Amino acid sequence: MNISANAVENCRERNGSAADSRNETVDETLDRDTLGRNNGEPLIGESYSDYPSRNELSNPAFEQFIRDLLEHSLVGGLGDAVSELCGASDERLLADWLASLESAAELHSINTDEIEAAKQEPILETILGYSPPTDMVASDNPLLLAELYCSAGLSVAEICDVLESAGETPVNASNFETVLSEIGLLNEREEKTDSFVNTKGEINRPSSSGLTVNTSDF
Repeated sequence: MNISANAVENCRERNGSAADSRNETVDETLDRDTLGRNNGEPLIGESYSDYPSRNELSNPAFEQFIRDLLEHSLVGGLGDAVSELCGASDERLLADWLASLESAAELHSINTDEIEAAKQEPILETILGYSPPTDMVASDNPLLLAELYCSAGLSVAEICDVLESAGETPVNASNFETVLSEIGLLNEREEKTDSFVNTKGEINRPSSSGLTVNTSDF
């Protein structure tokens, strides 16, 4: 993978946001506009007012509702389900909802692992155009992050979502920003001049000839 100096500069100017122009397949793959409470129409039922409260999740009357929600194509796991159910941003409240939903799923004998496995899509293959080896799919792999951020045009937040969907957990946006900064694809407060070397490849600071990435492991 050869990345030109101009492409590197464009990546740095994006400052972690998505590329303005990228393959339509990427946008179609990442289209999750309707996920989240009060973000468009409810995924289940006619109205958000029909959604259970946190205390109602264990009620047998909502077993089918929870099953339908977890099986929905836009819901990639319990975290997405919580986002749709409550739409909260407070971390403590989200943690409480997640714990309650996990308990409710277990009480209703809903196998969340089976549901997620049945919906597993080759999201990385769709975005990249090839299927990377399993041992390359890691949140600290600079080659993969460079592909997703620079070549595919994903934002840092979208990279988090993609890797979570691919089964890589936990993921942290700040970790991605650090790696992308170290390999010269993202601006940071204090510029680092040393090259970033990883056992799976080497990425050097951009020069007049651009950025060269050794992707022999791909």
